[in-house]
Amino acid sequence: MESLNTKIYSRQETLLSFFLPVAFFLFQYGSYGIYGIMYTYLLFCCIYYIFKYQHIPVFKPLVFYTICLVLFTFVNCAFVGGVLTRRLIVSIFLYLFCGYSVSIIAEHVDKDALYRCWKFLGIVVGVVIVCQFFQITFQHHSVHVINVLPLTQADIDACYNWIADHDRPIAFFTEPAAVVGFLIPLLAMAQQKRDFFCFISVSIFILLTSSTSGLIVLIIMWPVYLFRKNNFRTCVLVFFLVAVIVYIFLATDLFRTSVDKVIYETSGESSNMYVRVIMGWNIFFNLDIRSMIMGIPDIDLTDFALRHAADLVNGGVIWGDDELYTNTAQKLFLFSGFIGAGVYIWMLNKLYKSLEKDAKPYFWSVIVLMFFSSNFYFSGLFVMQFIFLLSHSTLSIEKIKAN
Repeated sequence: MESLNTKIYSRQETLLSFFLPVAFFLFQYGSYGIYGIMYTYLLFCCIYYIFKYQHIPVFKPLVFYTICLVLFTFVNCAFVGGVLTRRLIVSIFLYLFCGYSVSIIAEHVDKDALYRCWKFLGIVVGVVIVCQFFQITFQHHSVHVINVLPLTQADIDACYNWIADHDRPIAFFTEPAAVVGFLIPLLAMAQQKRDFFCFISVSIFILLTSSTSGLIVLIIMWPVYLFRKNNFRTCVLVFFLVAVIVYIFLATDLFRTSVDKVIYETSGESSNMYVRVIMGWNIFFNLDIRSMIMGIPDIDLTDFALRHAADLVNGGVIWGDDELYTNTAQKLFLFSGFIGAGVYIWMLNKLYKSLEKDAKPYFWSVIVLMFFSSNFYFSGLFVMQFIFLLSHSTLSIEKIKAN
């Protein structure tokens, strides 16, 4: 099996990299440690690398966008909106930490160690998904999030999905898109290592979630695996298995609920599709010119919408008490405006051009998820995806001396 590494790592780097997927796995638990287990672990890794190597790796396009976001957020909230709160200070700190920690950790990540741990966690998640799928399909019971750690009231207040009934497999996560977000790095690494069993297994797990974004990700990733430099026998076997999986998914009653759900969600009749895909853009294009250019003057979109409810409703924006949802792409424009979004797109373009060939399909998978999930905007999943992408970038990361 091919190695993913291009250099030799120390034992400490290998150990820290091995436990990174565990930190990502627990990113939803925000009440433990310093703003969550994941941030606490990343902070520990960053401190270790800075003290050991006496420099701070910096991916300048991402840092430039981070600084723009921090400046826009502070000016918008503190001076325009008059909102100078503890939450604003915490958000600015997390923006800065996410922007800088990605470069620091990506520079020293042992991808082989990362893969070993991620593969184990992926199998655990997959087994739970299969069990929940059969519980929903054959026993006709709803499922709940399986809590790895005790929930706090703050976790529940932040996301009601922790205690809600679900009609799709979600394993340890609060939504199917989060399951897909956690599994696609494993899918990409399995593709790079030519780990046939892992690639097919993870693909099946993603299909079982009946996530629309997951299906699009597989459409992107499968052809890449099929037409890599595999021997003819492997290509034929992969093509046959993919054809069988697609046939079973579309033509049998086993996946009828999942297929019906995907058809309904993409038909335009689903209110969920409006909430996830359209409503955020509707809000953005009903903003005043200043907010469209530099972002909204608030750190919380719900608070902002409630204060401007009359204007938004007159503009055709409709939402219920728990339906004010925006995906990552919409958050980008709402909180950064046209200027910040332009800088972000420039940063993505720089990153894409520098990626190794094998990592480019993964990049497009992340872009797809940005239009369906809210968890890729300076959050745990954002850090996870960008660490993976930067670790496969040929762009030189500038190193600033720490002393």
